[in-house]
Amino acid sequence: MVGMEESKPLWVWENDGGARRKPSPDQPPPTRRNPPPPQDTPEGCNSMAAGDMARAAAQMGGWGKTRFEHSAVMWSRRARMLEAAKAGPE
Repeated sequence: MVGMEESKPLWVWENDGGARRKPSPDQPPPTRRNPPPPQDTPEGCNSMAAGDMARAAAQMGGWGKTRFEHSAVMWSRRARMLEAAKAGPE
């Protein structure tokens, strides 16, 4: 519409904990974490899978071993999914 200016937010989120602050006119709010956390990279997922497999090997058996093995499989699957997403559609 003519005569309407872009509205600016009254408050912005300061962090993931829910704190708010007034926006600074000279500094835009952060849009993305840099570098990404390890669970958002294939390399990080693979290292978490390797760690869980090592913990599973240290278990004598039973439920703990099963859970660590399952967790390692899930981290490996997530790593493959992130690699496929990064590669894009074929």
